[in-house]
Amino acid sequence: MSVNSSSSVAYPGEALLSDKLWRLENLYKIVDKSGRQVSLKLNGPQLTLYRAMWHQMLILKARQLGCTTYFAISFLDDCFWQKNVGAGIIADKRESAEEIFKKKVKFAYDSMPPWTRAFNRATNDRVGELAFENGSSFRVSTGFRSGTNQRLLISEFGKICAKSPDVAREIVTGSLNTVSSDQIVVIESTAEGREGYFYDFAKEAEKLALEKRKLSRMQMRFFFFPWYIDPSYKEGDTSIVISKETNEYIDRIEGEVGRKIDEEQRRWYSLKQKILQDSMKQEFPSNPMEAFESANEGLYYGQQMAKVRAEGRICKVHYNEYSLVHTAWDIGLDDFTSIWCFQISQSGQIQIINFYENNEEHPRHYAQWLDSQGYTFGCHLFPHDARNRDKTSTLSYENVISPLLRGTVIVLNQSECGKLAGIQTVRAILGRCVFDEEKCIAGVKRLEAYRKQWNATLGCFRDDAVHDDACHAADAFRYLAVGLSKIGENHSSIEGDLKALRAYWGG
Repeated sequence: MSVNSSSSVAYPGEALLSDKLWRLENLYKIVDKSGRQVSLKLNGPQLTLYRAMWHQMLILKARQLGCTTYFAISFLDDCFWQKNVGAGIIADKRESAEEIFKKKVKFAYDSMPPWTRAFNRATNDRVGELAFENGSSFRVSTGFRSGTNQRLLISEFGKICAKSPDVAREIVTGSLNTVSSDQIVVIESTAEGREGYFYDFAKEAEKLALEKRKLSRMQMRFFFFPWYIDPSYKEGDTSIVISKETNEYIDRIEGEVGRKIDEEQRRWYSLKQKILQDSMKQEFPSNPMEAFESANEGLYYGQQMAKVRAEGRICKVHYNEYSLVHTAWDIGLDDFTSIWCFQISQSGQIQIINFYENNEEHPRHYAQWLDSQGYTFGCHLFPHDARNRDKTSTLSYENVISPLLRGTVIVLNQSECGKLAGIQTVRAILGRCVFDEEKCIAGVKRLEAYRKQWNATLGCFRDDAVHDDACHAADAFRYLAVGLSKIGENHSSIEGDLKALRAYWGG
């Protein structure tokens, strides 16, 4: 790529040269959205980041607002004009790292005026790294384990958490520990579902911001940049019709933020929404809450759970003492045992009233927990492996747990526990479910986090689920879904539940 010379920028003198904002806007070139080579001029979000720089920063944002570009050049500037600065950018994949280095870091360095080379120059500009005469260095990669960085940007961390949780863990435990006490650590991303480090970090940083707490160096300053602050997100074609729903939605956003969103912005939003559909709020959010509502493509129940939230079906769900409580289990011997407690309303609605999980506990522990809830029980749904016996015992889990439970134990057969068909059944019934917002909060988070494995080699998701803490609760809910019809078969004398189930299944 050729670079237009910046030699027209004459040496400004020490006063201006000591001003970082002047340097950023006069010494470096970028390629803008139209493909033109222009001098960097900080836009609104970039200027906000410059003025509110902090040791730990978390940025939740809409797409293409220039945050990565800003930090690429800001860190380059620090490396060039300060001695012994270690800077790095971690990208979500190798291709992204190469592009950031080539088109943002290296391009900006090559475009500096020739007279700047009298102050410093790169002694090594191999792919992914610039090393300078003054002892500073700048690397772009998919992770760092060694060395000490004073500047670190983790770009699109939400995508890393969603697609490669092991890589995300390596970044948190490894790369984040390579930053020194005079650090600037920046985590930026669009949202990718309600799971993983990025979601947890973002909610904690937002909470601190709302509480207006004075931050320690180890706490993250929260930044949110919505779509409507970008002046380029406009559509001038007046023939485009904005739907009533879109206008009502943007009217509500206007009221929340106290800012006018004009007709051209509304037309742009309407057109973009037709293209992105369910991903619109994820890619171009209007507020932090809705950024995490959209479905992540790798989540099994992302779309369905986003609808559950949007329709307010995570709410207060009261226990009906005149109706039976049923349970669905996933058995964990070396990991989590998960239990969902639910009732079926007269209309066929599935009311999830409680959730519990624990690990490495005797079956008696779970029976005692159920007893402590004070419910009247109907059926307990177990997977087929409840009938398995290990080599050291003559008893199956079913043999042990059945005498401890009030109600009827139903063990599903192996064909009924099939994963792919069961997942489809869960997707079908989630539209009829309501979840108690207090007692089921942990279980809801598990369902939202249940995801497919990412194949980094092929760049796609596999059909296999990630085996993590979320899968046990998700498996238990799958047994709930496929076991619903069993409840009527085994409790035909329970008139209310049977009637509701027949109505639900179209019988």
